Amino acid sequence: MKAELKVEIRRITQLKATSSNSKSFWNLVGGLLGKNRSSDNALEISGEIITDKLKTGITARDFFVNKVLSLAKLDTFPIDINKCKPIPPKQPLTFNKTDLERALKATKSKKCFGIDKLPLRVVKDFASIYIQDTLNLFNNIAAKGMPEDWRTARVLPLLKKGNRLDINNYRPISNLVSFGKLYEKLVLNKIEDETLDMEGQWQHGFRRNHSTLTACLQLQSYIAAGINARKIVAVYSIDLSAAFDLLRADILIEDLNKRKKLSEGLNFIILDFLWKRKSLVDVDGIRTTPD
Repeated sequence: MKAELKVEIRRITQLKATSSNSKSFWNLVGGLLGKNRSSDNALEISGEIITDKLKTGITARDFFVNKVLSLAKLDTFPIDINKCKPIPPKQPLTFNKTDLERALKATKSKKCFGIDKLPLRVVKDFASIYIQDTLNLFNNIAAKGMPEDWRTARVLPLLKKGNRLDINNYRPISNLVSFGKLYEKLVLNKIEDETLDMEGQWQHGFRRNHSTLTACLQLQSYIAAGINARKIVAVYSIDLSAAFDLLRADILIEDLNKRKKLSEGLNFIILDFLWKRKSLVDVDGIRTTPD
């Protein structure tokens, strides 16, 4: 068995070494150099080296929380988010087979998993076979609300670059429950369908058929027009250091409640999704308590 294992390891290594996928190649190089080993989860805080996995997780959790608070310019998270549970709608949003197939097509088959330890690829295969059962589940959630476990993110500290002991060199990767991720795809498609006429012409991120490329093309067009008109053209660019994806849920909830431009069912789903969100930090299988 050991001999067969060595042959298989050699075969996989050769495949990665000759792969046209640059990510696979550099993962192989990192593994050979020992950079991908998970046993190096240690942090240096005030001159002290922390090697205990639970303490490392708690340190990372506190750092990420404080980082988000500083970016949002808050001392504490707004408590209004969790004060009142969203009221189920009289006319809930419903999904059909076409909606599910569209979401499945946009869902990548990955090995990542949330607190349920169920990989996304398994959920995708299940939903593709048991379509009606999956639709019944999602339509019931759309009418009554999400399960508590679906509200908890499994956060993995990922080293970006630099010194492994410096907490500032890490960013959080949030893994949600896999069924919840597929449900999110369904909801996202509904949001896009209902907000097509609300999108501004200047927005290129998180917008269908838009990207960094379209933003650069638009910028190039304005620069060219200015130069052709013999005007002075100035471009101001901001690069956020250690940028986080930050959503001010309290502002979004207030805006949704005021505007009410979305359907009753979709409005409920979004408010329900934001209600009582929690996260825990996972370091080599050792997890902090949900907070």
